[in-house]
Amino acid sequence: MTTEQAGPSRYRDLYERWPFIRQAVELHVAGVTWQGCNLRGQDPGLAIPPDVQGIVSLPFLQNIVRDMLVEGVGRARMVVEGRRLRLEHIPPQVAEERSLDFTHSGLPSIRPGESFLKKASVAACSLAELVELPYTIDVIEGLESLAEAICECLGLPHWLLSQHSVNQATAISIKTSLVRFRAGVGSIRQATLAGLNKDIVPMIAQVLGLEERIEYAWSNEWLPSSGEDWGPVYQVFRGQGIFLQPLVQEALHTAQELSQRTVASERAAELTHWYWES
Repeated sequence: MTTEQAGPSRYRDLYERWPFIRQAVELHVAGVTWQGCNLRGQDPGLAIPPDVQGIVSLPFLQNIVRDMLVEGVGRARMVVEGRRLRLEHIPPQVAEERSLDFTHSGLPSIRPGESFLKKASVAACSLAELVELPYTIDVIEGLESLAEAICECLGLPHWLLSQHSVNQATAISIKTSLVRFRAGVGSIRQATLAGLNKDIVPMIAQVLGLEERIEYAWSNEWLPSSGEDWGPVYQVFRGQGIFLQPLVQEALHTAQELSQRTVASERAAELTHWYWES
């Protein structure tokens, strides 16, 4: 096996240097990997052994997706030990002949293999220059303008990264501002799942001698068919320390109205259960 290693990329430097860029990336990572995925058989009665089910763990997925977004590629190796398999995350700078490479082909504005931060990097260069100047009103306004432009490139309004601003917002303004984020995360989830089923599943089936058809599926739906449930998005932001409280208040209000109609009590529970889960 031939292994080559390069240094960190300028995109990794952006991720490490600017907390708000790192937070925007981590919100996408949390959204794409939300609730993790499960290996299942076409036959509902097929029992997947726990050690096989755990081959694609949540930490592994998070590392792969983070590297996909920052570096343009998430890299792994499959380790075979008899009839046991183990996936190991490899830093993107390490190139191996038989590595498994995952790219985020879910975003139309970014070509496979490109960093999610590519468009934002231009404004980030200006930000790095401006932050070195003495702080004046013009400089501060310039910094705020550049931060907003960078976050726009990342599909998130800058104000949504501030708990104070979120507390002052309405539920409708939060949801309107997060439409692009929710859709983008959904697209990357689809592409990531397709990559797992294309590259990982055949190896599992071959090594374990499985004749039944198996595939990976997300544990829960990120985009509900009705489009009304923003609970998954709330959970993702809460995990990053941002509480989208107006969404909770709206869900409670809607649930209270629905619960007064006996036929809609089940729907009321659906609208609120994500807000209370840890």
